[in-house]
Amino acid sequence: MNRQPSELSPSQTLHCDLDYAFPDPGEYLDAYCGICHQKMAVERNVLGPTSSVEAMAVRLGQSSGRLHDRFYCEDREEPWHRQALAIHLEASNTASKRLADLLLDEAKEIVQTRRATKENIEDFL
Repeated sequence: MNRQPSELSPSQTLHCDLDYAFPDPGEYLDAYCGICHQKMAVERNVLGPTSSVEAMAVRLGQSSGRLHDRFYCEDREEPWHRQALAIHLEASNTASKRLADLLLDEAKEIVQTRRATKENIEDFL
């Protein structure tokens, strides 16, 4: 269903796992970052790729992508946000619950303080 944002109810909110999302146009009124939990910026009715496979098809001239809304966190390029994202991804990839809990505690601290916990974090991201 292709609805305009004015037709959406405020209860239609997307809570993302990461710091971006590409839902169908008008599917959500708002979205919140899965890393820092802030309201995300949005570009409506974007025509383009929404995955790496689709991006390759666009580059090869085999597709123009698809129409979508582009939600993204405006802080996603900040070092603290990038470190928190990397830690979230690492926590989701470990088989250890204890390690995941420790990692997520650090990510929470980073988001609360808006400061990376490791010096020269750019060297690792």
